[in-house]
Amino acid sequence: MFSMKYLIVLTLIICSLGSIAQVQKDDLKKINQAYLKTSFTSDVTYSVYKNGTDLTPLQTEKGYYKLNGKELKTCMQLGSIFLINTPDFSLTMNSENKNIYFTRTRTNKTDKQDSGSEIAKMVLEMVDTLLKYNKGVQYKEFSKGIGEITFYPSYGEHEKIRIRYNRSTFLITELEFFYKNMQDLTGDSGKKGKPRLKITYSNFIVNPAFTSDEFAYTRFISEKDGKYMLKSAYSGYKLTCN
Repeated sequence: MFSMKYLIVLTLIICSLGSIAQVQKDDLKKINQAYLKTSFTSDVTYSVYKNGTDLTPLQTEKGYYKLNGKELKTCMQLGSIFLINTPDFSLTMNSENKNIYFTRTRTNKTDKQDSGSEIAKMVLEMVDTLLKYNKGVQYKEFSKGIGEITFYPSYGEHEKIRIRYNRSTFLITELEFFYKNMQDLTGDSGKKGKPRLKITYSNFIVNPAFTSDEFAYTRFISEKDGKYMLKSAYSGYKLTCN
């Protein structure tokens, strides 16, 4: 199984920039800015292919993705995995293994160092700093209103990364990661391939009305005297706190 980190879109965009025309550089900045201020929900499909050119995936998982850009909160369900990430905490639940992992990431509530404006400033600085780390970039209009940028990183595990995005909202509609090294994803050592990971986002609803508990850990665990306990509905799970 590939790492869930590939669903964190900002990391991808920041670290994949290279020598690129100004208009596409501006588009990438607008994508980053959109994910720091836009709220939306979308369906997500996560497909792994044995080879970069294969049409039939080895594995497909479906779910949803929710982003509250202004408050820097995300919520995602993909197969048996559910995640919440906020500036205050992260929570991961695996309903197959019956595990819940909870981590506090901020103890001082008055700490504003990772506010939306500061992160936006940092992102734009990193965009300019990391331009030199790509050996090639291609851009095309994939379809009306949909841009496509393909990166050829000069380092790391990918030989190319493709981003498709809506040029009106600057929200990503598709990500594809093409791996450099041969890997055995089927258990058959004689049939290795260079895998491809494809993530598609669809059925966007922009600026939805989120409920008060959609990004809350209290859906799953309660806190008393500095200790965390599972809610009764999840009493069969194992809770790990860091």
